[in-house]
Amino acid sequence: PQVETCRDLLQELKRESSSVEHPHNSTISLVSILENTKIGKLLSKSIRSFKRHQRTSSSSSSQEEETTTSTKEWTAIIDDATKLLEHWKVLAEKEVKAKTKKPTSASYSNEPGLPKTVSEYRQRLVVQKKDMYKDPPVLPPVPVTMDSK
Repeated sequence: PQVETCRDLLQELKRESSSVEHPHNSTISLVSILENTKIGKLLSKSIRSFKRHQRTSSSSSSQEEETTTSTKEWTAIIDDATKLLEHWKVLAEKEVKAKTKKPTSASYSNEPGLPKTVSEYRQRLVVQKKDMYKDPPVLPPVPVTMDSK
């Protein structure tokens, strides 16, 4: 591969990824783009290919000055590609964590009275560090009201 072509492709990837980071509509997610296009895997394979080409080009070239220039350019491309890949990993991890956040347990335990659902009751028991004999626990019986005549 030629250094200029690889540099152009990497710059285009950076430009496109910056437009995804600040989307104009919120329906586009980085995780879905990475899953559908497999661009992360492609970038990883490209980095390995760049490293291999850097290694082989430095040993096969005969001119010293040309070799150091080429090596510096490949090193810069490899560094940029690695930074971009790490940046994508961090963004994808943040996005996944944001989607999988659960409601806080304090909201369940602060409500007075009997719990309304089994999950709310289980959450209260976990927060209060009570022993659970069954999982999921059985709700306590509803209070019986008697009419007086």
